[in-house]
Amino acid sequence: MSAFVFPHNPEDMQHKEILLYRIKWLVIFRIVLVTLLLGSALIIQFNASTSRPLELLYVFIIVSYVFTASTVYLLKRIRNVQLYAYFQIIYDLVFETGIIYITGGVESVFTFTYIFTIIAASILLLRRGAFIAASLSTILYGTLVDLQFYRVLPSYASLSPLFISVNSSAIYYNIFLNSCAFYLVAFLSGYLSESLKRTDQRLREASHDLSELQMFHHNILQSMHSGVFTTDLQGKITSYNHAAEVITEYTLSEVYGADLCRFFPDLDPHQLLYSSSTSPKAARRLETTITTRTGAKVYLGFSVALFLDHHAKVAGLIGIFQDLTELKEMEEQVARADRLAAIGELAAGVAHEIRNPLASISGAIQMLKAELTLNEDDQTLMDIILRESTRLDTILSNFLLYARPKPLVFAKCDLLHDAIIPTLGLLKQDQRFSGDEMTIQIDAPPNFPKIVCDIEQIQQVFWNLCLNAFQAMPHGGVLTIAAGVKKIEDWEFKTNESFYAGVISVNDTGEGIDPETLRYIFHPFYTTKKKGTGLGLAIAHSIVKHHHGMIKVKSTRQTGTTFDVILPLKQEHW
Repeated sequence: MSAFVFPHNPEDMQHKEILLYRIKWLVIFRIVLVTLLLGSALIIQFNASTSRPLELLYVFIIVSYVFTASTVYLLKRIRNVQLYAYFQIIYDLVFETGIIYITGGVESVFTFTYIFTIIAASILLLRRGAFIAASLSTILYGTLVDLQFYRVLPSYASLSPLFISVNSSAIYYNIFLNSCAFYLVAFLSGYLSESLKRTDQRLREASHDLSELQMFHHNILQSMHSGVFTTDLQGKITSYNHAAEVITEYTLSEVYGADLCRFFPDLDPHQLLYSSSTSPKAARRLETTITTRTGAKVYLGFSVALFLDHHAKVAGLIGIFQDLTELKEMEEQVARADRLAAIGELAAGVAHEIRNPLASISGAIQMLKAELTLNEDDQTLMDIILRESTRLDTILSNFLLYARPKPLVFAKCDLLHDAIIPTLGLLKQDQRFSGDEMTIQIDAPPNFPKIVCDIEQIQQVFWNLCLNAFQAMPHGGVLTIAAGVKKIEDWEFKTNESFYAGVISVNDTGEGIDPETLRYIFHPFYTTKKKGTGLGLAIAHSIVKHHHGMIKVKSTRQTGTTFDVILPLKQEHW
């Protein structure tokens, strides 16, 4: 064992702290022992006439108190704690030798106190310290008895008759027996201290490994992008990682101890426990919709299995879930694109063929109306035919624009000044939206970049979106146009690299759109308006798609609807 302690070494610092702690307990034990001696001496003095040995005992006790006080004072100031521990052991052995001397030497009943010091040395300084203490105890005790036997030291007890009748062999035999006892105690206590040290070291290593493992597992769970929860056998949530908090918007403190069904209504823990117990190695997979803390609908994919404890007994459920909302939206977009691609060509051809005879019918009716003299009822019928022919031609034109869009003519454009502001100006001239109860707000940075696009078609997009927003607020409201720039990762648009895109949000404060309508809002000819054609949003979606962009919609009942138009700043990533 090294005799020096290096403060910069963490292991040495730990050893120093342990040694200081043990020295403190040694000091406490010494104070208790000395106090007991003091009490015993006072009792003896009251019941005995001889006081000379007791006076010397008082001196020893006072010296011990003073030494203990100095030990406490110097404890935090000592740099070499190990050497200080040896000093404490040596003092205790000398003190005990003095007590044995004044209480009769070989006749003293305090010889056993050496054993306490040897045990203390093994605790403080392990096996080496125990054998050093045993050796010193043997030397001090043997020297004391020899000096008294040969009359070198005066005796304070009735030792003269003993030493006259007892020969040197008996004295040496006594020293030998005590020495054997000292070394036996040193061996046993040293062995136990070394074993305790090894056990403590292994325990510390195991505890450190366990802490590292727990931290490792904790970091894994908290770093996962999938939500993870566990429950007990009653279906109460017992753990909840960070991803689960982000997805559901509920914190661990809010869900801990609550029923699983409260936050995941479609998950019945008792049914899952029963069904999983029949096939414990299989995980149940299901998909469901939940409502987050803010009221948003989130589509989740679950994998639920039995949660086993360290005895391999069922302790509850463990569930892993992912937010599939965007994936479902992408699936719907792909399915919608497939459906529209299938019917687009057929419908465009039919629309084109209908448009030609429709033009002929409209022209013939106009000629008949000009040449014939009609009564009032026939005139009304003629007007209806012409009006509806014009309306049908408009529908066909819009549909052809949707099914067979014009070739794109790309150029750098200022969306705010070239598309959005002119569109809002035209809409404000409409009598339906010209009242003071309609408020328009534009929130865009002054350095909003120009976007490469076909400005005429993009103007059509914002015309349709703003028209829908005005129509959603028949009694007035606030229309907010917000613009910003967002970095799009490559996986979001399936490109080879990430890119920057402009995000223009059109928000109204209307009554909102119900979830069922949101599913079909971009389908052609799907409308909830009495006079709508159902092509406005479909055309806007088609135009943005051909610009390699995307339209996202969010709506809350009685709060309003927001359309986010995402357009790449450049058209060079495809």
